[in-house]
Amino acid sequence: MNEDILKGKWRQFKGSIQEKWGDITEDELDQINGEREQLLGKLQEKYGYGRDKAERELNSYLDSVSHTTDNTTNGNGQNGAMMNDDVLKGKWRQFKGSIQERWGELTDDELDQINGEREQMIGKLQEKYGYARDKAEAEYNDFVHTMGDKVK
Repeated sequence: MNEDILKGKWRQFKGSIQEKWGDITEDELDQINGEREQLLGKLQEKYGYGRDKAERELNSYLDSVSHTTDNTTNGNGQNGAMMNDDVLKGKWRQFKGSIQERWGELTDDELDQINGEREQMIGKLQEKYGYARDKAEAEYNDFVHTMGDKVK
């Protein structure tokens, strides 16, 4: 599983991470916020793992959850193999330039606040461009699809 997907799906994974590694608290998971290196460090700290063992354990976990995410669809019924909202969220910094090329009225500050959140992006498109909800969603979905083609 790609690290961007881990970061993008962090909220979903927090529960299963706590099931697997129960000594890691919810507050600690909130601080880790999908950052691989921080999670590895926490596994070493809480479980006394060496770096290699922490990496093996994390990789094994990610392999197991990737099977459950690879065959899913996103909220638009698209296959998970295409770039979905979670990948966009994980790659948000990379795509900010492309977003500003497409929607030039969005500022850096606004994009930082949106931080890859689908609903916030759709709301901002409605606000800035006067789009109806359906049009904003269609524009957003088209953008996600276009970016997915670029990362394949």
